[in-house]
Amino acid sequence: MCGIVGFAAREPVIERAWFVAMRERLAHRGPDAAGVWWSRDGRVGLGHRRLAIIDRSDRGVQPMSDADGRYHLVCNGEIYNYRALRARLAAHGWTFRTDTDVEVILAAYDRWGEDAVRQFDGMFAFALYDRDRRRLLLARDRGGEKPLYFWPSADGFLFASELRALFAHPRFVPRMDPDALNAYLAYGYVSGARGWLEGVKRLPPAHVLTYELDQQTFDLRAYWRPPATSPRSRPPRGAARRAEVARQTTELTEELESLLGASVSLRLVTSDVPVGVLLSGGLDSSLVAAVAMRTSSVPLRTFTLTFPDSPQHDEAAHARRVAMHIGSTHTEIPLTYAQPPALSEILRAVDEPIADASIVPTSLLAAAIKPHVTVALGGDGGDELFAGYRHHVRVTRTAAWQSVFPSTLRRLAGAFARVTPVGTRGRGRVFGFSRHAPWIYAQVNIIFDAPARARLLTPGFRRRVAPMEAPEQNRVALCDPVRPLLQQITLADFRSFLAEDVLPKVDRHTMAAALEVRSPWLDHHIIDFAFGRVPDHLRADRQHRKILLRQLARRWLPPDFDLDRKQGFSPPLADWLLGPWRAELLDTLHALDDRVFNARLVRALTRSDRRIRRNARPLFALLLLERWRREHRIPWPL
Repeated sequence: MCGIVGFAAREPVIERAWFVAMRERLAHRGPDAAGVWWSRDGRVGLGHRRLAIIDRSDRGVQPMSDADGRYHLVCNGEIYNYRALRARLAAHGWTFRTDTDVEVILAAYDRWGEDAVRQFDGMFAFALYDRDRRRLLLARDRGGEKPLYFWPSADGFLFASELRALFAHPRFVPRMDPDALNAYLAYGYVSGARGWLEGVKRLPPAHVLTYELDQQTFDLRAYWRPPATSPRSRPPRGAARRAEVARQTTELTEELESLLGASVSLRLVTSDVPVGVLLSGGLDSSLVAAVAMRTSSVPLRTFTLTFPDSPQHDEAAHARRVAMHIGSTHTEIPLTYAQPPALSEILRAVDEPIADASIVPTSLLAAAIKPHVTVALGGDGGDELFAGYRHHVRVTRTAAWQSVFPSTLRRLAGAFARVTPVGTRGRGRVFGFSRHAPWIYAQVNIIFDAPARARLLTPGFRRRVAPMEAPEQNRVALCDPVRPLLQQITLADFRSFLAEDVLPKVDRHTMAAALEVRSPWLDHHIIDFAFGRVPDHLRADRQHRKILLRQLARRWLPPDFDLDRKQGFSPPLADWLLGPWRAELLDTLHALDDRVFNARLVRALTRSDRRIRRNARPLFALLLLERWRREHRIPWPL
């Protein structure tokens, strides 16, 4: 796990101090070593900060070059199947000089060219410069676990693991994209290739980008797409149908058990440092911990963050029960009401705003366990792949009910929802019910819906955002109409919420502590299985979610494990906003630029304790956004 930066210039770069400054802005991602490489003509530079995980000797220092000096590479992440690939490539004559997974990337590119990326099982973002072709290749893993941003400019082509590194370039002037603000106010994150800053783009997951140095052009293409589930024939009713479903369930559960075991095993073996498990007590992380305990050749440590002052948020008892059942060495890290983190501590890890309150416990947990382990396994991905969120069932159920109600009545319900106050429970659900099925999904977990955003933003600023409903339209566009509805919304969550909220949150706030987190559920074989093999009726039904994972739980977890509980990694946000963060909240929000925000509405959201509690998530979103903007001195796009 590391931080990478790079530059391909139109002209030779003479003054290079800014490039080292770029790299050093990522020092938290790699405290163990640092390196820089420049091409002979001074037009291509690669920089690296290293967190040593595999082959921790100096042989693993990057940038890494092949023996002939043709290929030069920087990589962030891990290639878990590097040993199998290494054996194949050695059989074809490649002589390895290190025991790293990074050198396997060099050899694979030499053997298979750009298609080498299809061979990799891992989480990665890397850049490889081919001297003979005068071509720069960037690639990112299928799920989007590792970040990579790029900025094509008049001077050339700049890239980095985090936005903060780009600020060190002497000609980089950050300008906020108004459409990004619109998207953030809708969902709390910005989805897609466009990011927060004008001109800066994200390399999408499962994509490669090639940059031609002489032509100063780049080409972007996908190397993988999620498969679609093949239709499965089932008897229409009765005992024959039940028997067939039972057979399918057993068959697919055994297949998933094998895939998860292989995934966990790979993520434990490919490490030369201590490994632990982030055990929340939920189904996904508990299964990972149970499989890891049986797979690991050394005693396994599990870690849980607890909220002793907030029982409704505390999963300590559930995690403790799992740890006792599997026999792990378990550590609980308490976070009390009286000791929330200072916002300044959180902001140090915020590379771009993500209005997900779980960034707080994620950051604290990472810092607390780093002295014990350098690598941790997590449970991210299970909900998106196997329909684990409550809205997965709720959307499909609501879509079925729509046909019962006349369109006129649905439109009236939507009109009523528009005039209810922001924060009113059920507002988004009613608003989505008034339109067709994907629009029900578009209202899921929304912070400010389109009518609310229109009231929140001033008329002058709204003219810079067109159309106001663009975030909802983009989410609807993620729903592939050729797939069944449940698969549509789980795939949309995989592409948006997972890739642009969950994974960036985990990456930034664990790497701030130099902790590497690996997600066994995001092994690409499991992703292909989930979308290509599992029919909707074995994802979720009217009573249960994550049906196959529930079957695994009966094999691996305690008999009294609560299969229906879905709590999430949520802190007592409203209590903090009403208590130790209150002064900072009010001071920051009441000073928001009234050329952008409707000051009267903002003050209305904070007028009473009841309103602050009801609007905790929208208020946290505004607070985080403004503090981030001030931290990086980014002007509003007026």
